[in-house]
Amino acid sequence: MAATEAGMTNLALREEVEEEEGGRPSTMEQGAQNDAVAVTADAVSASASASASDIADVVAKGEKAATVSGAAAAEADLLKGKANEMFKAEKFNGAIELYSQAIELNPVSAVLHANRSIANLRVENFGYALSDANRAIELDKTYLKGYYRRAAAHMALGKYKLALKDYERVYKVRPNDKDAKAKFTECKKIVQQIAFQRAIRVEETVVSVADTINIEAMAVEEGYDGPR
Repeated sequence: MAATEAGMTNLALREEVEEEEGGRPSTMEQGAQNDAVAVTADAVSASASASASDIADVVAKGEKAATVSGAAAAEADLLKGKANEMFKAEKFNGAIELYSQAIELNPVSAVLHANRSIANLRVENFGYALSDANRAIELDKTYLKGYYRRAAAHMALGKYKLALKDYERVYKVRPNDKDAKAKFTECKKIVQQIAFQRAIRVEETVVSVADTINIEAMAVEEGYDGPR
């Protein structure tokens, strides 16, 4: 058990926050904003009572929202920088608060959710850490740090097999990355150790049950004439 706990600590806490994302919306974020404008315009045009001016108003509002989102993303990036500094100073609760403010401004940033995930992990908010990591992956399934964060949260929660799946995914994408290989290898050893310990317990239980059976005390039917 000591080896398992040590492995969990090493894998769960050996993390760094993401530094770079940029002040403007990412391609994915800008695409989401454009999609929102298009969907809203389509909804209006689908209405029998919609006029050309109605559609123009919706598109104009959508473009304005996209501009505001761009400004909000820039402000969120500034908050992220301050949160990262707090994280480095080990002021994790303060970092979480700033990441949360940044997420309110830019809720589609996978990086912000991943950074808040590791900050939550440091203050042992393991459930929140897992939730943020899942959200980061939902926003960007190609973002490897999201899988790192989720694996760390799973480790902290004792869900080693789930952690192994995420570490394995990262390792397959980056087989030459020393850290990815080390985390995958260490987590795999923990899973194997737990499986071995369970196998031993099952074997001991079987032996214990066999020892309690009293063959001599078993009743034999009177008509039985076979070997005794």
